[in-house]
Amino acid sequence: MKTLTSQERANLEAHVVAGLIRKQYDPTRPLSIYTYSTVCELNEAWDEYTRESRGLVLDEKNRVVIPCIPKFFNSGTKFAESIRLSDPAVEITDKNDGYLIQIKKDKEYGLVVTSKGSFTSNMVEKAKELIEEDQLEEGILYVCELCCNFPGDEAIIVTRWKESPKLVCFSKRDEDGKDLPLIDIPKCFEVVRRFNYLEALDHLKRDDVEGVVAYKDGKRVKFKTEHFLMMHRLISDVRKIRVWELLSSGHDLDEISVPDEFMNTMKQWKQEMLDQIAKWNASLHQYEEQTKKMSDKDLALNQDIPQFFKVMLFNRRKNKPYMVYMWRKIREQIKEENGVSSN
Repeated sequence: MKTLTSQERANLEAHVVAGLIRKQYDPTRPLSIYTYSTVCELNEAWDEYTRESRGLVLDEKNRVVIPCIPKFFNSGTKFAESIRLSDPAVEITDKNDGYLIQIKKDKEYGLVVTSKGSFTSNMVEKAKELIEEDQLEEGILYVCELCCNFPGDEAIIVTRWKESPKLVCFSKRDEDGKDLPLIDIPKCFEVVRRFNYLEALDHLKRDDVEGVVAYKDGKRVKFKTEHFLMMHRLISDVRKIRVWELLSSGHDLDEISVPDEFMNTMKQWKQEMLDQIAKWNASLHQYEEQTKKMSDKDLALNQDIPQFFKVMLFNRRKNKPYMVYMWRKIREQIKEENGVSSN
């Protein structure tokens, strides 16, 4: 049975204070659930605490009640494990496009069911309807995907599940978080589909699946289909203009939910915009120094200063907002990139 030391718990809570991990409480039991935050994703602040906080559940005595599967990444990305699908020692399973659900019949707290970061979500309540508690082995964690549609989740889940809701078990773990063979799975769950290498390659060519997960030596990596990534990008509003909308209104990327696979693209767009704003500001201050002794009339007639900067110089002279013109210019550039007229 795994228990955190006082120092480990303090380090975990420090990550919560720093905004890298979100913490929620069970409303009736002395349990807390920890999940990495969007701030963590944006800053790529992956360490032993943020990676282990993917639905980690602790009690007030620092006992690990739910030893969640650590965060794992898409193949080919910065933090992904070096696992090859063609490796004969690799286990390959389906990657269902659903909601993460963790289920355990604990000897002290009874049935504990969580979604990725909550004890009380709609997903938890739906999962409880499907669980047969008397089929569960005490002390064993069952990690499942809830394959089910919910009103309003069209911007989260690509797959539109037409059949009845189901729980697909893709991992079975002991009290210490060790993966166990996927055998003796309760009948209330479906067991995740498994593939050999050639079957996995065929599966990844389909346009109605998310992808596969490769597992070896306690480590996992995701392989997603190109079609799924394209559809996920579309429904998740991963667009440059969306980044512009946030930044120009004084907000930031941590205020929206960005799929892992698109995080770096969104960050790159953000940095490009901020770099452009910085360049324009530097030029504006140079023009301001050059024209500080000019009258308004002389400034208006000056042929060496672009009209774009003249407007902002006049606004600065009158202590009026001027940054709006920079953000408008960036919006025009984005529209031009997309082949849309700025008129």
